[in-house]
Parts: sequence; structure tokens; C-alpha cells
Amino acid sequence: MIQLTCTHCQTVLTMDDAFAGGVCRCQHCGTIQTVPKQVRPGAASPKPGGPTPKGPKTLYSTAAKVQGSGLDELGDIVASSGLSRGALRTAPPGAAVPAPAPVRSLIPLLAAAAAIIVALGVVVVYLALSRGGADANRPDPQAGVGGGTAPVAAAIKTPNFCGIKLEVPSVAYVLDRGDSSREYFGEMIQATLRSIESLGPDRKFQVIFWTTSSGNDVAYPVGGMAYATSESVAGFRRAADEVIPAGSTNARSALERAMKQNPGAVVLVTGKGWALDDGFVKMVDSARAGRSIPVHTISLGKGNSGAALPAVAKSTGGEFKEAGRTELMGG
Repeated sequence: MIQLTCTHCQTVLTMDDAFAGGVCRCQHCGTIQTVPKQVRPGAASPKPGGPTPKGPKTLYSTAAKVQGSGLDELGDIVASSGLSRGALRTAPPGAAVPAPAPVRSLIPLLAAAAAIIVALGVVVVYLALSRGGADANRPDPQAGVGGGTAPVAAAIKTPNFCGIKLEVPSVAYVLDRGDSSREYFGEMIQATLRSIESLGPDRKFQVIFWTTSSGNDVAYPVGGMAYATSESVAGFRRAADEVIPAGSTNARSALERAMKQNPGAVVLVTGKGWALDDGFVKMVDSARAGRSIPVHTISLGKGNSGAALPAVAKSTGGEFKEAGRTELMGG
């Protein structure tokens, strides 16, 4: 038999030699004890294969281990660490000792924590990249100060029509609305809108369409020149929606009406330059009536402009240009 003294309550415990080197629980205070491996001299050892000698009842035995519970290993660790003294009392003397709670696996909790960390990392990276892209496009308020790079100034839009400069106080646009301009009519209207916007609110404009065979004149503003404000631009857009390109047209009435406004320049646009002759050049000169007003001529399409439009531009001090869809759409 083996005798040992409880490390907590000092009670002498007696147990069978078969438990040497194992652990047991004090019957009085519940403290886990380490059973010495030394057998008391003179004590009989159990025969191999024979029955286990019976002894005093013990609370813990290596033969009573539950497979896979982990409690035996836990008892070994606690007993060898010296923490059993007073710290691991599970019940007062005489009270029933509750069964230890099973140890839950930490793998699901660790997996969930890892997933949350990864998700947060993705969010942080996304926000950092988004902020970086926005900051890259934001002008630096300190640029140009203390030797830094100067900020890029916004491009100033010069008044023009398809690249032809219109730096004059007022502009009259004389647009052909006949069958010859039907193919480019929408693009011509868009180019005119952009040109009016480029004038700015300090310059005036008027748009006059060529006269049809019925003698119907269309102009905006109807009463004459108006400043190129946003309201005026919107008004012309609405008026142009009512114009349908069709039939034969004549530029004389529209040119005479434009010249009477005494504009700084006239922009004349048509798709039938190929059909115009010297008579057209003389008609333009007659409509000017001695006024020194440059007439810029634009031929819709390319490669079929004829000679009259370049001649008008040259004789009046204007500029001639062929404009396809790319030029009309601002390309």
C-alpha cells in the first residue's frame, strides 16, 4: 500500500500500489494529488496477470480513465505544475464533486475570427485605394508654393466654330436647311450650339436659316442679336428642334438680314458648295453692301466643296473650311 499526505488539508491518504506514479483526488478536500512512484518497503506487489489487490476506496484511479476525455492528461499537467495546492479545489469536504465541463474545440471560433479579420482587411484596402484615386485627381492647394509644381489652369475656351476663331463682339450664323444639308443637319446644329456657348455672355449672336422656296424665314432670336447667355443657348436649342431640313433654299434673304445687324463676323454653312458658282460670290458681296464684315464659309462634308465658298471667304477676309462629322462634333 502507498501512503501520502494531502498537500492542502494534510490528511494521510492510503491507496493501492497499482496507482503509483498516477494522480488521485483527496477524499476530504478534493485537491488533486500526485501518487509517488516509490512503493513502501516490504509491501507486496501484484502478480503479473493476477487479480488486483483490493484496498481502501480512492476517488481517482488510472484504471477509470475515460477514453478521449482529456481529463487524465489535464490532471497530470496540473499536478506537475504545482497549481493544485488550494487553487483547484472543486468542492468542500463531503460534497459531491461535479463532473468537469468538456473542453470545446476552438477551431470554429478561430475560423470565424480569421474570416472577420480578412473581411476588414479587404474593406481597409478598398477604402485606401478609393481615397488614393480621389486624392490623385484633386488639385493640390499647395501646388506652386515653395518650389512645388504649379496647378494646371483650366483651358480657356476661345470663341470659335469648328476651329475658326470668332473673337469679335457679335456673330451671325447663316445656316442652310435644305435637302443638301439634311445628312449633316443634326451635327451642324450641335456645332452651332457649341460655338454660341464658346462666345460667352459678353458677346451677341443670331442664327438665321436660309430661306425656303415658300419664302419662310426662321431666325433666333427673332428680333435680332442677343447675348449668348445660358438662357439664349437653351432658347436656340428649342427653336432648332422645330426646323426640318427639306426642299430647295436660297441664302440671299438670310445674308441680307444678317448683314443689317452689322455683326463682327458671319458664319455661313451649307452642304451644296458644289452647286454654287460666281453668281453666289457676287450675291454675297451685294448683301454686304460695302460693309467690312468677314464671312467664314463652311462646307458640310469633304471633297465636294466647289470653288465659290473658298472665293467668298478669301474676298471678305474670312476663312474657309470643310467640316465632316468629326469636325462638327468637336473632334
